[in-house]
Amino acid sequence: MSGPQVRVRSPKDLRRQRRTRSHSCWDHLLIAPLWPKHDVNLGTLLRTCDAVGACLAVPKLPWVPDALARGNTLKRRTCVHWTGHDPVRWLIDQKARDGTTIVGVELAEESVRLADLL
Repeated sequence: MSGPQVRVRSPKDLRRQRRTRSHSCWDHLLIAPLWPKHDVNLGTLLRTCDAVGACLAVPKLPWVPDALARGNTLKRRTCVHWTGHDPVRWLIDQKARDGTTIVGVELAEESVRLADLL
């Protein structure tokens, strides 16, 4: 008695199943690393957002375009929302929109809790 067979797809099959163009902005799920550190890799997160149909919201800081390019291997346009220079103001504006739910995640020990910002 053998177990279930693993279905392996060839690289050609995978390429055929990929989207041929970028998704439009659905504005339903925004991933927002609002306080990125210098020299971070936001491109990998951008690729993940693209894969699940989400958009990335990032602050307008001088090093962020380079951080978005690092690790981004997508050849098509991606959905990036620029929050401006004040992430807290952007969060307050998002919170005021009807139907918006904000989920905060702190990834570092020195992170500020989202509840402390709003």
